[in-house]
Amino acid sequence: MAAMPPVLTSATEKREALEEVLQSAAFFRAEQLRNFLRYICEMELAGRGGELCEALIGVEALGRPADYTPAEDASVRRRASDLREKLQEVYATELAGAPVRIELPKGKYIPRFVRVEPEGGADALRMPPAPKVSSAEIGAEQSHEPVGTALSPLAGNNAIATPLGSGPMEAACYGSSAAWRRRLTIFWLLVGWVLGALTVAAGFTLALWLRSSRTNTASPRPVAPVRISPPIAAEPGTSYEAEAPGNTFRQAVRSWPCDWCSGGARVRYIGKSPRNYLVMNNINVARTDNYEMVVFYLVDGTRTLFIRVNDGPVTKLLLSGKGWRDVAKVSTTVLLTAGSNNVKFYNDTGYAPDIDRIVIR
Repeated sequence: MAAMPPVLTSATEKREALEEVLQSAAFFRAEQLRNFLRYICEMELAGRGGELCEALIGVEALGRPADYTPAEDASVRRRASDLREKLQEVYATELAGAPVRIELPKGKYIPRFVRVEPEGGADALRMPPAPKVSSAEIGAEQSHEPVGTALSPLAGNNAIATPLGSGPMEAACYGSSAAWRRRLTIFWLLVGWVLGALTVAAGFTLALWLRSSRTNTASPRPVAPVRISPPIAAEPGTSYEAEAPGNTFRQAVRSWPCDWCSGGARVRYIGKSPRNYLVMNNINVARTDNYEMVVFYLVDGTRTLFIRVNDGPVTKLLLSGKGWRDVAKVSTTVLLTAGSNNVKFYNDTGYAPDIDRIVIR
């Protein structure tokens, strides 16, 4: 069984392999495939490849709406299949000599960076060694016996292949001094060839080192989930994160990475069904009173959010936002009792906004 190609761990080599593919002619006009490939590779480079899933890729890489359902829309699976074919195409044509390649295994969305050897194996890149002159050859030359060289191999035990265009005169003059000069010339040509190749290899290595240095010092091109927004302004009051472990996430509701949110995450998929709701527990106050509750949320467009504190009356808020990368806020007054309280966020008929956190003051 053939050995599996080694998987790379160097972030520099991975980024160089990614940029080679993105700048290739095969991917130049394939905008969706470029976004798909860049997104999954940047996630893997950020150490978050395990978070990749169909729903996340659909929303963050292909621009699907937040309520996109993979069961009803197979666009991510189709694009993944197209991406595998496009990668095979580019490595069979313009990047056929690439030593590092990107693979997307079937049934998975985590890319693999592998190192491959050229046809003929690693020995194909090595220069042939300079010919060695044996003592038998030297003795033969001193006795004026013809000796085969790399350019005139022996046809048999006692015969020498005649170089193209040679005649009896050249054969008669093929004595020790002529053979030695020819052999010496060949030797120095080979030495020059090897030294030239080593010089080219050294120059190529230096170029790669300089390029990697620039790559390491330059900021990577930002993509959706890895982008870092400006610091979040401090808010007076007590802050509670929606994604906190002590909260209740029912049915489809889940915590989702969000680098531009206060705690690095938000809570998504609230609503659309009475079973999909978020309850923020352990909201503590010293005395029973009305408090201002500031809700930080994310939404693209307008959605309705219902809020119930403990078993009290329901508050209905119609909330609007500029997009899924902008955290908005709204204030409402709630009655909290002394000690621990819980706040439920829901929408029984439609999707609610994503919740980042609340502040009580």
